[in-house]
Amino acid sequence: MKRLRLALLFLLAPWLASASGTAPLRVVTLHTVLTELSREVGGTHVTVTPLLRPGIDPHHFEPSPADVARRFYYDSLVYNAALLEQQIALFGATQTMIGTDYPFIILDKDPQGRIDALSVDDATKTLLRRDNARRWLGLDV
Repeated sequence: MKRLRLALLFLLAPWLASASGTAPLRVVTLHTVLTELSREVGGTHVTVTPLLRPGIDPHHFEPSPADVARRFYYDSLVYNAALLEQQIALFGATQTMIGTDYPFIILDKDPQGRIDALSVDDATKTLLRRDNARRWLGLDV
């Protein structure tokens, strides 16, 4: 286990050395052991997304359509707070970002107000308004 940690640290070391002031490295893992090791070694320099939940054999893993859908990003243009909350519950607060469709006629005239009306905490509202889009664009979050 210690050797595996050292090997992972060795592989990530060049990136970690140059990571000051940059967005976290996005790591996707296919095994729960690698998930924990990546989180332990990478610390705040990585964002780890596990593909498997604990107890699932990676050799027999077949992602469901929902598993695949949770890897995409979605905008907030459902024009209804209840539907937007359902979208967040289904795909995750980290996968939804604000949208307006400006300058088209179908635009949402008050996208900030639509997010203010949600029954979510301030951290989630910040994700929806800014941080998710910045992460998707590869900018500092």
